[in-house]
Amino acid sequence: MKPSDQQVTVAIPTYRRPEKFRRALESVLAQTYQPSAIVVGDDGSQDEVRDFIGSLRDSRIHYYPRASTFRMTENWDFVMGWAQGGLVALLEDDNFWRPAHLEHAVAVLGHHP
Repeated sequence: MKPSDQQVTVAIPTYRRPEKFRRALESVLAQTYQPSAIVVGDDGSQDEVRDFIGSLRDSRIHYYPRASTFRMTENWDFVMGWAQGGLVALLEDDNFWRPAHLEHAVAVLGHHP
């Protein structure tokens, strides 16, 4: 499989930081190499995260809210469990990527599987 054909799921766990989450998700949507799916594990946020995702109307984004709060690593495991095959890239909600991040990562992994 050529690197340009590689399916990538981006997993974003979030916890009550809608402003930071928004920046993280916008950085994913601005990638030069677009992911095939984006899964969001929302660990106890209010409506801001859900409403923002809904406003984007992007069918690649899959939102999974959690009714109770768990430890950070449990939320990472939760969101990674929804990955849809291929490569999976974890982006914590308080981080963001430069526009070519996925493009470079997929190229490197294609040369060094």
